Amino acid sequence: PSVQQKVQPQGVVPPAPPSNIVVTNQSAMSISLSWNTGFNGNSPLENVNITYWSSNYPNEGTQYLLLPLVYSATLSGLHPNANYSIRITLVNTIGLISAPVTIATSTLSLTLGAPVIRSLYAISSTQLAVRWMVTIDATMAPAVSWIVEYTPFGGSPTNVTVQGSLRMFTLTGLSRGTLYSVRLAGMNVAGLGPFSPYVQNTTTVDAPSVPWNLIAIPLNSTSIAVSWAPPLDNGGQSIQYYVIRIRVLGGGPFSTVGQVLALQYVITAGVQDGTAYEVRVIAFNGGLFGMPSSAQVATPPIGPPFPLIMMPQVYGTTDTTAVVTWISPGGYIDNYTLQYKPSDQTWNGATTYTVGASATIFTISGLIPNTSYDVQVCTNNKNSSSDFVAQTFITLAPPTLKVIGPTSAVPVGTTVALACVVESGYNSTVSWSRADGASLPPGASAQGNLLLFISVQIQTSGIYVCTFAGSAGPITEAFSLIVSSRLAGLAFHYLKYLSTKFAVHLDINTSRLL
Repeated sequence: PSVQQKVQPQGVVPPAPPSNIVVTNQSAMSISLSWNTGFNGNSPLENVNITYWSSNYPNEGTQYLLLPLVYSATLSGLHPNANYSIRITLVNTIGLISAPVTIATSTLSLTLGAPVIRSLYAISSTQLAVRWMVTIDATMAPAVSWIVEYTPFGGSPTNVTVQGSLRMFTLTGLSRGTLYSVRLAGMNVAGLGPFSPYVQNTTTVDAPSVPWNLIAIPLNSTSIAVSWAPPLDNGGQSIQYYVIRIRVLGGGPFSTVGQVLALQYVITAGVQDGTAYEVRVIAFNGGLFGMPSSAQVATPPIGPPFPLIMMPQVYGTTDTTAVVTWISPGGYIDNYTLQYKPSDQTWNGATTYTVGASATIFTISGLIPNTSYDVQVCTNNKNSSSDFVAQTFITLAPPTLKVIGPTSAVPVGTTVALACVVESGYNSTVSWSRADGASLPPGASAQGNLLLFISVQIQTSGIYVCTFAGSAGPITEAFSLIVSSRLAGLAFHYLKYLSTKFAVHLDINTSRLL
């Protein structure tokens, strides 16, 4: 608004413009000024007229401020980080206006807002990388620098100043396996902005060094005592446990036999006397396994051999032989001693055999038929022998053969079966042949212990031999088969006899065993 000009008296002129205009204070949203007045144009000064505008916000136009005569003023409600032009004129009581005086100045920027930490991750056991972002608008000046603050768990914070153009930074020289809290704030010409919320992460750990001063000493024939000193470097985190590994000296891969936090361990699993073992220890700190210690060799002494854990078993008994088998009890064994004797005799006269350590089966021969025997087995090594473990068995009676067939001549065209019975409890099969060495005649076939003739003829007549392979040698029994063209009607009665006595089922019409 303009000042209403009054009637100008004689000798009254416009006042002198304001002088020594000074910006006394600036903020992000206000500017304070002061000025001096001079010649009043022969009429007292009455008003100060201030107009101002911003080149950053041309659409807002010019702002006006009419004040009574004052010598300072504060313009408020301004835009942060904006350039302003301020024009001041003086008005006297007659309404005459001085020449304007214009100055250029600006408001201050706002500080940066709190950054947003996008990620905090471990690069190594002594490094963490932090990435962040921040929103900057026209009210804020760009970041001059960033203040990165990091604090170890239970420790004091440390600040690092980072260039304002960066959005990622790597913290170095950190402690291994340690939880860190990280936050940051931006610095611009307006000052230090607020800090971001804390973000936490933990540096990684390194693998621990090897346990040292490893000692492996046999306690007895089946155990090894192991002790060691902790690693000189735990990798940045306390050792959680140690892994004890063992293998036969020069053998295959190591196998784990124990896992402990203590600095000693007694190995018992799989340890055999007289065997040399390599022992190693590996440290684990909860993050990584270390390298194995150098191997130490321990050889448990040979102890007394273990006896058999159960009685030897006897099977496949014949009239003169028996097969004896047993289960190895484990431990260091050089060989086995096997003895046998008739049950009615003492062990002083027993027959003795030495059986190799890898064998657990032995066949006894030359026995007496139908006799009770005792057999016993013990284990032996360089130190001593175990107790014997015994078993009793009975040999079979000598086998006898009996061939059952027609008791008289059979008519031509009849189906005939000869049955060879092995007595005394033997289950072995037999073989059939002709006494004269000729092949079996047409229509004849051996079916286990039966020799079957389909439609016998005159030339079928002959002596047939049943042979059983006994342990003392083959046993034979002969049968004379006579075929006559003048006989008939006897076949049915003969086959019915065989079926009843030996459970032989023969279809008379088809001549087929059922």
